[in-house]
Amino acid sequence: MTQRNHSTYRSFYLKSLLALFVLGLVAYALYWYKTSKAEQQKSSITHPTVTQTTKTNQHKPPDVVFTEESEIRGVKYNHFSGATGNKWLPESMGAGIAIIDIENDGDLDLFLTNGTSWDGNNNTSNQLFVNDGQGYFTEQSANRNINQTLYGTGVAVADVNQDGFQDIFVAAIGSNVLYLNQQDGTYKISDNSFNCEASDWTTSAGFFDYDN
Repeated sequence: MTQRNHSTYRSFYLKSLLALFVLGLVAYALYWYKTSKAEQQKSSITHPTVTQTTKTNQHKPPDVVFTEESEIRGVKYNHFSGATGNKWLPESMGAGIAIIDIENDGDLDLFLTNGTSWDGNNNTSNQLFVNDGQGYFTEQSANRNINQTLYGTGVAVADVNQDGFQDIFVAAIGSNVLYLNQQDGTYKISDNSFNCEASDWTTSAGFFDYDN
């Protein structure tokens, strides 16, 4: 190799090292720029202040306290499921309850459906507890003609004939029953004109304005 060729290779080698060095500096500068910008964005994010809650506040009881007063208020009701050991499905599902103002006197009354034995040999019935205006109730289902024996599984309340008084629909196993308010707080079982006396098993019910 001549001295001239040796000098040429040496010059190429040095230029290559210089180029690699410059590329390295550029890569490092880009990396530093991106990292610095990301740190600035991260530090600019405002984090919500976390308030430490003491154990005393976590387990503080509510300000509203309820007490059981159904019996002293006159609401004595026991649901009869008709269970005799066969474990039929309806026996596990309970009945229905409606809050209703049967006399339009501004006092809310309670209507509860009930079950019956599968052979029908018992005297359970729906129960109606009428409010005296002071939050005390008396059972008046017989006086209001809604004490029929049936296996009730749900109840819905609405003014179905638009006379200003609330009527009662009882969903049942067997025939459903629609009680029409006679505008004095007593009821009459409707005829088939409302077409809701199905004879299968209606588990629940609700009224709504379908066609506005």
